[in-house]
Amino acid sequence: MESIFTLTLRTLQQNKKRTILTIFTIILAVGMLTAVLCSGWSMLRFLQEKETVYGGDYAYSIEITSQHQAETLMQCKNVEDVSLLRFAGSSFYGEPSNKNLLAVAEINDAFVESFYLEQYLLEGRYPLNENEIVLTQDFIDDNGLTFSVGDTIQLLLGTRVWDEIDTELYGLVNFLGDRESFHPDTTERTYTIVGIVSEMRGSKIASDFNAYIGISDNGTNLSAFVKCKDISKSIYSEAEENAKTVGGLVSTFHSDLLMYHGVTAGKGAAKMIAAVAIVILLLMAACSAMISNVLTISLQERIKQLGMLASIGATSKQKKASVTIEAFLLGLIGIPLGLLFGLGLTVVVLAMIRISFKDTFAFGMIELKTHIHWLPFFLGAISGIGSLFFACKTPEKIASKVTVIDTLKQTNIYQVKQKWITRGKLMSIFFGIYGSLASKNIHRNPKRFRAITLSIFLAVVLGLSLYSFSDFMLFQTSMDMKEDGSSYTDVQAAVQYRDLATAAKAISDEGISADISYRISRYMTATFEEENINSDMAGYFINGNYAELYVVGIDEEHFRAICEENDLNYAVYDGKPNHGILFNSATGNYGTSPNRVVVGSPFVLENGYEIELEYGSDTNKTVIVQDIVNGNNASIQSQFVQDRAVLIVPMSFFEWLLNDDTSIELAINTAQHEEVTECLADTGFFQVVDVAKTTENSRQTYMLLKMMVCIFTVLMTMIIGLNVCNTISNTIDVRRNEFAVLRSVGMTSGGLKKMLLLESVLYGMKSLVFAIPISLIIHYVMYSMISKGMTPFMFYINWGAYGIAVIMVALVVVMAMLFSLQSIEKVEIVKELKTGSM
Repeated sequence: MESIFTLTLRTLQQNKKRTILTIFTIILAVGMLTAVLCSGWSMLRFLQEKETVYGGDYAYSIEITSQHQAETLMQCKNVEDVSLLRFAGSSFYGEPSNKNLLAVAEINDAFVESFYLEQYLLEGRYPLNENEIVLTQDFIDDNGLTFSVGDTIQLLLGTRVWDEIDTELYGLVNFLGDRESFHPDTTERTYTIVGIVSEMRGSKIASDFNAYIGISDNGTNLSAFVKCKDISKSIYSEAEENAKTVGGLVSTFHSDLLMYHGVTAGKGAAKMIAAVAIVILLLMAACSAMISNVLTISLQERIKQLGMLASIGATSKQKKASVTIEAFLLGLIGIPLGLLFGLGLTVVVLAMIRISFKDTFAFGMIELKTHIHWLPFFLGAISGIGSLFFACKTPEKIASKVTVIDTLKQTNIYQVKQKWITRGKLMSIFFGIYGSLASKNIHRNPKRFRAITLSIFLAVVLGLSLYSFSDFMLFQTSMDMKEDGSSYTDVQAAVQYRDLATAAKAISDEGISADISYRISRYMTATFEEENINSDMAGYFINGNYAELYVVGIDEEHFRAICEENDLNYAVYDGKPNHGILFNSATGNYGTSPNRVVVGSPFVLENGYEIELEYGSDTNKTVIVQDIVNGNNASIQSQFVQDRAVLIVPMSFFEWLLNDDTSIELAINTAQHEEVTECLADTGFFQVVDVAKTTENSRQTYMLLKMMVCIFTVLMTMIIGLNVCNTISNTIDVRRNEFAVLRSVGMTSGGLKKMLLLESVLYGMKSLVFAIPISLIIHYVMYSMISKGMTPFMFYINWGAYGIAVIMVALVVVMAMLFSLQSIEKVEIVKELKTGSM
């Protein structure tokens, strides 16, 4: 066995080019997998840290009534620490207003630690007892106060009640004026200021307050946030068991943090882990196929060597060992270097992400950075070893069956069938004898041909499929955006009709510049005659002639703006509440094929058409369609709905529906969308959505995904390129005797190059013939899943990506062939023929 090892090592040393290319293939394969795992681990750690710092380091919270219960809870199963929070009450430092409102919370030392409140401390320390208080700098500045650490403040704590619904106002909910009342809980008390903090906007729990005192010994109605020693699936049963032990009630689970630890109440975490495992296995399979291809080609180069070993009595086991030893030596160098390359790639990629998306991945004291953990490197090494192990199987089997006779006949290199002899006629028509020879040559060794085409096929299909997914998801997000990437509406809120003035005043009082539109919308139905129905959109109608419209009543100012945007005369609508604008376009499965999404105009109408709208079973309203806008209108459909025609009418049309309790939608456009969202939420409006922030987060997420796909595709292209280059290079070396024969019968060096370049073209063409259709099928499957699961949109193909794929394949195979041709520039005919006959 020692002689086999020595012979294999010498072979690797003699063919340095093949050895180096094979090691590079292993480095890139292992490095890519390691980078994927290490980047994923670092991203997961970032999410865990961000949620821990700004959401709190706890697994669940229990509502208890005394500190004694908290002490008992500390002794319960899997409990590491307990943070206590109690809403002590509200106070107005002067005449009641938002500016002098104090929301006071009682906290203990563990709460300060678990919610990372030290990052907000500007001066002093946090309170140790119920007579010490910490105030925010914003409260002091807004009220023109000169408090500093060591001063005292007198406060009258009490309960704020929203009288209309008899509900206590919790935390920093905006002052509601006459709609709320204040009920003192205690007499006025004096507190010593022991610390000053900045406003805790980032903290999900502490941001509800702007003053903090120590926990009272006899306080009741406490929230106990439990930090666990270990986080596992049993956390849910443990929480219920511990709550029962102390006589409390589980109020919340820290779902986001638990999810980032792979724990969910359902099967979401298991599915996520399974998806990651499948991706790893697919990458391992691809890497294994590529390495196996390299080892197989290497084996063909050593057929004579194995035949000589067989002639002197080498056993099948010893011949198999030569392949195993080669893989071992290559892996011994390639896998460690691959792990280091993966680590370096992770550092570079995460730095690019951090710079490109700094608002998302650089958040206060937390930023996205590389986290080194043994698990990603262990999995990367195991995957590399596994890939080499499975890659050896086929070459080992071939090596074990090599005989002396096979070596002399070269049956292990060439497998010629009668039907292949006649092939190449089409190529000969266009490229002459060189085309005919190229076509015949690629069929002389079908295994080699399949190995090269399979490598290219995998790269094209993986790259295009991942690109399609990221492109569709990014397109979904862009459907609700303007061309510049901003959203049509920055903030949306639902308020009662009587609260419109209150909401507008709250925003104005904060000094925020905003364009506020208010609207009411309902789905209403109508019946249409056959001549008014577009037959190409027959699927839009129910029972042939019954259709649904999305009717929107909008305030006068913004109704006028819509008219101006669409070059319509607003004067014809003035004082006519039953006149409207029909945006006659809808997107959905409305065409002749039920599974085909189309965009079109469902109605064939003329200006002045009267629509009898039905709402419910007893409401009928007539609307005169004064103007019709045909064709897709991105602004209207993005703001309202994509799957229905939209009928815009003045707000006064809905007088029959409006009363003080009617829900009205506010659509607010402002550069200060975060401030508006916070202002409305604090005012007591709870159905508020920061659309601009949500849209931007989605856009950044899918842009990040697309960037990762591009990086992955580049790596795959490099791996495939090296693999093809290695394969073709080794093929050229194996065929040196063949080239000498061709040169001996008169083929020039230029003719030889032409034949080999045509072979490379055939490799690429055969790969693309299968890869492009398969990629298109996957493209359509992804489209169907995304379109059905999210907002429907028309099918499209980005042919530019497919064009780039074709160009990249052409470059890879041609460059690989040109690289390999360097080794046959000076083929010595006599020497090669003598070598081939030995």
